[in-house]
Amino acid sequence: MDTASLDAAIGELRKKLDSEHGRAINFYEPEIESKWRDRGATYLVSWNPSKWDWQSFAEDRATTVADETVTHSWRTSSKKPKVDDRVYLLRTGQDPRGVIARGRVAKAPYPDTHWENARAAAGETADFIDVEFDDIRDPALDAFVPLGMLTSKIAGQDWSPQPSGILIKPASALALARLWEAAEPAETEMETTGRVGTAMARNLILYGPPGTGKTFSTTAEAVRLCGEPVPADRPALMDVYQRLLASGRIEFVTFHQSMAYEGFVEGRQPMTGSDDGESAASAGFRLETVLGTFRRIAKRAETSRGRASTADSVQIAGRQVFKMSIGEVNNPEEAHLFEDAIKGGYAVLGFADIDWSDEKYAGREAILAACKANSTQSGEIDSRSGAVNMPFRFRNWIRKGDVVIVSKGNSLFRAIGLFTGEYEFAPRPEGDYAHRRAVQWLWVDCEGVPVDEIYSRRFMQQSGPVAVSFRSFESNTRHQGDWIWQ
Repeated sequence: MDTASLDAAIGELRKKLDSEHGRAINFYEPEIESKWRDRGATYLVSWNPSKWDWQSFAEDRATTVADETVTHSWRTSSKKPKVDDRVYLLRTGQDPRGVIARGRVAKAPYPDTHWENARAAAGETADFIDVEFDDIRDPALDAFVPLGMLTSKIAGQDWSPQPSGILIKPASALALARLWEAAEPAETEMETTGRVGTAMARNLILYGPPGTGKTFSTTAEAVRLCGEPVPADRPALMDVYQRLLASGRIEFVTFHQSMAYEGFVEGRQPMTGSDDGESAASAGFRLETVLGTFRRIAKRAETSRGRASTADSVQIAGRQVFKMSIGEVNNPEEAHLFEDAIKGGYAVLGFADIDWSDEKYAGREAILAACKANSTQSGEIDSRSGAVNMPFRFRNWIRKGDVVIVSKGNSLFRAIGLFTGEYEFAPRPEGDYAHRRAVQWLWVDCEGVPVDEIYSRRFMQQSGPVAVSFRSFESNTRHQGDWIWQ
């Protein structure tokens, strides 16, 4: 009988007993419990990997997967375990913690040499039981019962005992048995290999009334799927979850009445202004494809270079973050500017072909005077003009090691790099875009990634410093950490 059918049958039995006795019946009343209770008890033994190296663990797991048993002596603080009593093994000391094995008492408590060498040398003994394990699970490979699930779903039982071999209360033992049976059993290597094509499917549905641990279990599962250790206590788990959420490795989606295809997959949305700047005048609007949550996740995975090592990590301390466009996105004649810059390892800026290398151009007034003297544009030029501000910033504000983000319009970005050189004047035969700085490109995606991956607003037209939170920087650049320009 499956669990659902068993629950239904017990529910019907409870109604019948309530009717016969004229009151609500508690199955754990001594008179009633004695009629159904299996006289056998259930005990919890513990294993701390940092204190005992279970060298045959993998072999023992394979043995139980093959429907055979394996027997080990185990420390017990109680002298009451009897042969055939149920035993569960709790992994403690280091994550992942939880119940990872099940068995029975094969030999009642007996004294033997103490497991600690120093105490054994002093002649001390300890009590042991022989446990015949019929199901051993590796928490790195198999489903088990995490400590967090035990504490959230089974109240009234100490799940972090100091001694090994404590009695599990009857109601808690019954609940633990259900959790253990609900978890997927261990698999052989052949079975696991045979389903590699579907091994990454993780479609889970958790259901139940409020307060039964759905949110906690979902959080723990998300952290586990990210390959992170799952902390046993809720505050520590939420800290890990929030860190993964902030880094873009987890997305939380609420499916409600207002959630549409456009919000989850992608949709065409009306945009006003020019593609390169919100401040530019525009008549009417244009339609742009905007990625939904699912497409953003897919794009993030597609462009990921994997997890970074500590040696590869780049820290934000002392760095500024600059946004540049490198050519007009919608002008095919300027497409080569971005391609050449990536291949050549540099960033390039337009505006007047004036060599700003001279030290006098460290001041804004000198650049303003030169722009006025060489200007061919209509209208008055002042210190606030882009023709003055952009060269001034490019020449004077940027330092080696600062970050450059190359935008693609004002809603996408397509490259991230580090400035490695000083200002250079490199005129081109066709004119324009003569100002350069050497760049080490860390990440490039010609199609572009939504700017909200790293920035809370749409990019503005002018190049310059931006306050950026690199939520998905690790995925995009193989470098870890949050980079924030201050």
